[in-house]
Amino acid sequence: MAFTQATLGVIVQPIGGEGMRFISYRTDDGQATVTATGYFAGAGEYGVRVNDLIFVSPIAAAFDPYILVVDSVDTAGDATGTIGDDEMLKSIYDPNGDGIFAIAQGGTNASTAAGARTNLGLEIGTDVQAWNAALDDISGLAKTDSNIIVGNGTNWVAESGATARASLGLTIGTDVQAYDANLTTLSSGTTTLGTTGLALLGAATDDAAINVLDQFTPSYTGGVARTLRSKIEEIPSVKDFGAVGDGVTDDTAAFSAAAQAAVAFDTLGPPNNTSTVPRADTCAVRVPAGDYNLTSLVDVNNKNVTWILDNGARFAGTISDFLNGRTMRPGVHVTHGYPYGILDDAAGFTVTFGGGYSDKPSPITGVASPAALADYAQRDGVALIGAAYSQAAIADKSTANYTSTTATIAALSADELLRLRKGTVIETKHSPKYIGVLESWTSTVLTVKDGWYEALNSAAGIQTPANGTGLLVGAVNKIWGANFVTNLSLAGVSTQAIGAEISNRNLKGASTSTVDDATNRVWGYLAASVAEGTADHFKSQAAFVARGWWHYGYVADSQDVGYYYKTTSALKEGIRLRSNFGGTALYVEDTSNDRRWLLKGTGDVEAGTPTTATGSGRYIAFHTSGNNSAYDTRILASGGSATLGMGTLTYNAIDNVFGGVVRPTQDNVRTLGSASFRWSEVFAGNATINTSDEREKQDIEAVPDEWLDAWGDVRWSRYKWKHAVEEKGETARWHVGLVAQQIERAFAARGLDAFEIGLLCRDPVIETAIEIRQEEQHVFEEVEIDGLVEEVVDDRIVQRRTKKTVRRPKERTLPVVDESGVPVMHDELDVEASTPDHRVYRKVPLLSSVPVVETVDVEVEVERETGEWRYGVRYEEALALEAAWTRRELSRT
Repeated sequence: MAFTQATLGVIVQPIGGEGMRFISYRTDDGQATVTATGYFAGAGEYGVRVNDLIFVSPIAAAFDPYILVVDSVDTAGDATGTIGDDEMLKSIYDPNGDGIFAIAQGGTNASTAAGARTNLGLEIGTDVQAWNAALDDISGLAKTDSNIIVGNGTNWVAESGATARASLGLTIGTDVQAYDANLTTLSSGTTTLGTTGLALLGAATDDAAINVLDQFTPSYTGGVARTLRSKIEEIPSVKDFGAVGDGVTDDTAAFSAAAQAAVAFDTLGPPNNTSTVPRADTCAVRVPAGDYNLTSLVDVNNKNVTWILDNGARFAGTISDFLNGRTMRPGVHVTHGYPYGILDDAAGFTVTFGGGYSDKPSPITGVASPAALADYAQRDGVALIGAAYSQAAIADKSTANYTSTTATIAALSADELLRLRKGTVIETKHSPKYIGVLESWTSTVLTVKDGWYEALNSAAGIQTPANGTGLLVGAVNKIWGANFVTNLSLAGVSTQAIGAEISNRNLKGASTSTVDDATNRVWGYLAASVAEGTADHFKSQAAFVARGWWHYGYVADSQDVGYYYKTTSALKEGIRLRSNFGGTALYVEDTSNDRRWLLKGTGDVEAGTPTTATGSGRYIAFHTSGNNSAYDTRILASGGSATLGMGTLTYNAIDNVFGGVVRPTQDNVRTLGSASFRWSEVFAGNATINTSDEREKQDIEAVPDEWLDAWGDVRWSRYKWKHAVEEKGETARWHVGLVAQQIERAFAARGLDAFEIGLLCRDPVIETAIEIRQEEQHVFEEVEIDGLVEEVVDDRIVQRRTKKTVRRPKERTLPVVDESGVPVMHDELDVEASTPDHRVYRKVPLLSSVPVVETVDVEVEVERETGEWRYGVRYEEALALEAAWTRRELSRT
């Protein structure tokens, strides 16, 4: 039986290439023929080898298939074999008898189809693709060149490239730009378009081509098309002129070129400013984010340039001084390093309200001409201006008819209609007036939101004003130049709030204590108004008002003088204090919070220290002679105790004049003078009146004879006063009277006490002595200063400089240290290192001036007892006894 290519079937090679192979073979020969011949002619040529199993599948239906085992293959390639039976196959392929054939034996080593696929590496969905109808569809598509497989929503189809691009919205020439070499040239940044590029843009030159591309059309209603270049060049940028901003490259030339190229005009011309004072043209230049290096002052061609700095723009080192002009960081700050001239040129930043002006300049030195400027005493520069001007209402109607939400008026003018805004406040001219907020309008009907409310009575609800009374649209009743608001809230973390701080530093030289002296003058606050009598002006009400719930309306802390008032006019009040309900109008205390002076709203005054005793007392000294003495007259208060009214009030004056009755505070309690301080003489139109009311007396009896007998022993004498003899000598006058000690002895001789009778008085002698005590006092010095004198000349007030000598406290300069003793440092201008264009500061110890004080000896009057007694006689008692004794003696004769 011969092998041929046509009859040879599949040779199944075992894994690893070794072992028994399984070969299928088709033949017309039956088993008997094979058995008879015993071999396969030419089988070796087709790779048959020993031990191969040949499965013979006869073509004829009459023959059953069978298996032969190759026993040998000779050199001619002929193979001989043995027909195998079932037992032989089982021993070869199923030695275990379980029906599972190993892969090496040509099986799958599995009992199921899934297991067989897995063992053979043919697992569906992992090793081989599972059957899918869509894949059948794809496999059935025609393999046309350049076709693309796409889904049509139902099945997979093959489309041409053009059809696929259309499906994807990428049609060339409609959805995307077709390739063009000229566009490639443009995208490469080539500066010259060339003939093709120009033709593409429909232009004859490069500039014309750029203009074709350079189109800008605003998207908002009413926008007008213009070139993109004109839009971008509205404000030039330093980047347009080559500025790099890398912190290294010198950008000075670029900044200068930008400033010189910027369009500039004098923006303060008429009608808002009619001054003839010349002014530089003004322009603006943008500075984008970057680190710019300027090495010298920027040449702005003498323009007034505002540099608009991006918040990311900075300048290397401190050379921003070289910018030469005003800088503005939107939302951050405005800086005017070198202000000059008048109006806006003298101001850092100005906010203006009202006045009916759309572009009003700063009101700084608003003179009309150079001549008027020369008459102004100084050149002003202001960092921040808040200017508020009153103005007329948008509309003023004399009559109107009302509903609860509308007002019908005479027709508004065209300008009035243009100025209306939703939210404009309307107030009627009624008394009381009504308030409404404009919501909509026509030329004759104004409609307010919600309705009309009565002023200061909104709780009454919506009202309908009476017809016939007019109204004001957009009227402002009160204007503010500046209004600072602070709110220290419970939810916030801030613990302090300051409405406005005015911080001043004088690094040039000490100011003087004379307000008229303009030398190094520094004022923290100035409320200025026109001079009295200025035509068309009226007096204003108050320069400073503290209103509301405060501990203090005004505090002056650590000043030489807390409050200073000066006027050049007569009949002016230096200070007026008003306090309701008996409150304190003026309170003065020392550094230890001990009260020194209290003026109440009722007019009551308290002076001195209520909690600290003073040995020298407290006084009010009056100076009237011009002799610069300690005082000419003085009221001195001293002494005292816990009991009210126990102190001493001393009037130091040679003459005390009273225009009315002088009397004690209590009846029959106080004396007039004392044994040590007697009146030398009393001048009176009438004798003294002594009370002798029976209702106030008791034990009324006749004078005892023993008293009269003792009085009979008393002798009347003549005498001279020793002090009069010391003063006048022999011209001292004689006096007639009694001697107290003689009376004492006469009564004592009869066993009587003249002091008990009330004839005599005896009081300790008190003398006034001068004690020297040490006190600290300010040291004063006289200095000559420059001052200003104002005088009216024609219709102007002329300020004239003059020299005058003033007496002021002497001061000394001391270093300031913290609580640890470390010097406090501050910035001081280094004059030597600074230039006109660049200021250099250095840290130096802070110094402060304090008054110079000295300890001086002060004479203080004190009263003290001498240890002696002074006797006195009650002459009304003595004369009464004399009359009684005389009457008795006469009755005995």
